[in-house]
Amino acid sequence: MFRFPAKAASLDFRSPIHGSNSPSLYFIPFSSGRVKITSAVIIMENLPTEVLLNIFGRLKDATTLLDCVSLVCWRWNALAKDPRAWASVSCTCYVMQKTSTIFKSTARILKHAPALSKLTFRTRELVSAEEAADLIADGLTLGEVLNLCRCSISTVDVCCTLTMAATQAVCAWMERNSHTLRSLSMFVNGKLNQRRRQLNSIKSLVHLQELVLVVRESPRYQRELHESLTSLRVLKYSVSTPLRKVPENHVRLLADLLRGAAATLCHVDIDVILGPSAVQALKQCTRLTSATLNMGAVGAVHAMASLRELTLAVRSPDDRCPRNAEMPAVGTLCGLRLLRLNVETIVKADVGCGPMLQALGLAAPNVATLVVNYGRSASALVPAMEKDVCEFLETHPGLTAVTISSGGASLVPRLAGLTDLQDLRVDLRIPLNDWGTSCETFRSMSGPIRGVVKLIPVEVEPKTFRWMQR
Repeated sequence: MFRFPAKAASLDFRSPIHGSNSPSLYFIPFSSGRVKITSAVIIMENLPTEVLLNIFGRLKDATTLLDCVSLVCWRWNALAKDPRAWASVSCTCYVMQKTSTIFKSTARILKHAPALSKLTFRTRELVSAEEAADLIADGLTLGEVLNLCRCSISTVDVCCTLTMAATQAVCAWMERNSHTLRSLSMFVNGKLNQRRRQLNSIKSLVHLQELVLVVRESPRYQRELHESLTSLRVLKYSVSTPLRKVPENHVRLLADLLRGAAATLCHVDIDVILGPSAVQALKQCTRLTSATLNMGAVGAVHAMASLRELTLAVRSPDDRCPRNAEMPAVGTLCGLRLLRLNVETIVKADVGCGPMLQALGLAAPNVATLVVNYGRSASALVPAMEKDVCEFLETHPGLTAVTISSGGASLVPRLAGLTDLQDLRVDLRIPLNDWGTSCETFRSMSGPIRGVVKLIPVEVEPKTFRWMQR
């Protein structure tokens, strides 16, 4: 944002794409109100239109474009109608939770800007005395302002709880702008009619490429998204609160989304346990390059040759690898380069992490990055997993990056044997007798290795001290 002081000052306005040889613009306001424009401003007026649009397209503040740019460029009024001049501007629209009214400054941006890079909706309950003066005095609601909005927006974020009237207004506005909308984040909640309105509006966005859905615990789903969103490339799905048991409606909704976008989907991030129908739908997404799934869905990626990044998470005690899961066969994941295992909650040692890691090690011989993270409540699984992690390190000597949040002394010689290692971040608990040897082993590792190695000396057996009573 430009800030003009009361006394004489200069503004050096350079285009970041033309380096130090680009013209400098000087705006010199005086206390008397007279304005002196140097010859550099005249040079700016003669710049090609494409150069000016590139300069203005890097400004991120809408107020600067509306109020300040015209003071240093007389051609701005003509260029302001070009969407390229607003390419970097994003706007957050705060909606009053009870009245659905918005601030004057936000309404002004939505009515005058021809394009925005991102529009975010958020709800507010209370405002300060200064903010109260900025509220729309005439009682114009969000719907009335959106009816006047003609700007094209590629990214919309509606991860908040709106009233039914505000939801209707946002959904109707998104449907009118479906030809430009490419990315959507939405919180699907409210009463039945409100949720159906949200899902039906999502179905109408035929050009949508990225969808982030946050769904309430038990949605009522009536196949609104069946055979829709055929251009979707990125899907992120989560629930508002953690679930021990996933309702069937979640599974059906996910299955419809995955089937509809099976031909184009490249990235998925799903934090709920997939049911059998959703797993079968995920198997049809043969163009996936990265996937973040719960461990129980490992059978869905058994033959995805295009997969480059795989993250498997254990988020609840019920999330386990099924005994009859179809594990990846040897060499079927040759394209996999990054494997990440996140254990975030208390689980038993028989959840299947070990056999799953062994199967993935055989299926993906070209893994270059291994990440194993244990949550604070999952420390009981560390000793049981250590042997499987050691075997993975032995069978993948070409690893270039390793991150292990917790482990023991048996990992030290395996890590030292990785000759191509470039990034190492481990946190190991070493018996006191082996601590010195482990330190020397890591010090002797050669090569341009960066990272952090934390070795914590611990007692192998707890010692008991008895105090003599006087």
